[in-house]
Amino acid sequence: MSQPPPFPKDSKYPRSEPPVMPSGPLPDCEFHGRVSVLEQATTYRLSEHSLILEKEQGSLTYQISDVVEIRCRYFPTRYQRNRYELLVNLRNGIRLKLCNEFYQGVLQFEDRSTSYVNFVKQLHSRVAAQNPSCQFFAGSSPASYWLNALLLGGVMLLILGLGITMFFAIPMIAVIKLVVFIFLLPVAWQWFKKNKPRQYDPNQIPQSVLP
Repeated sequence: MSQPPPFPKDSKYPRSEPPVMPSGPLPDCEFHGRVSVLEQATTYRLSEHSLILEKEQGSLTYQISDVVEIRCRYFPTRYQRNRYELLVNLRNGIRLKLCNEFYQGVLQFEDRSTSYVNFVKQLHSRVAAQNPSCQFFAGSSPASYWLNALLLGGVMLLILGLGITMFFAIPMIAVIKLVVFIFLLPVAWQWFKKNKPRQYDPNQIPQSVLP
């Protein structure tokens, strides 16, 4: 059985020139987000050299130069078809997660894509200037990508099998699952198109991983 092709290494993605930062202090940039019911609403604020998280109980400050990895990805759910995430890994092992849709309540989400995209671009620009060794990834990790490919292949085989036996007695629960699988296939296809693992130049964020 042939192995899937390896994904490109860092050397195949040379960076363009570092972004030219304006003279004088940089203006603050902020994004107000909440990923899920399990998290509090958080204001993410970028100052010239810091990333500040503000919550009800207080604030946390991290240095932009301590950002070692950034990943942008398309991450939809059954109820959020236009959901995108930004993952920020810090030198101390902490990972921050931002989402373009603000959780308001059960099955209620507010689209904040405009301020999200602006924040993502501002963060990329400042990190690239203050920590040139930071790595930038788009989409899923290779392991997750191929695992989901195998799962999708299994689902397709299941749909084919149910289709073949459609003229025989099929439990209602199987029919319901079949309908759900078919309904979600377009989302799965978009996930694979947008989330192909790759590295990118921080000055050229792939549009496929932005809302």
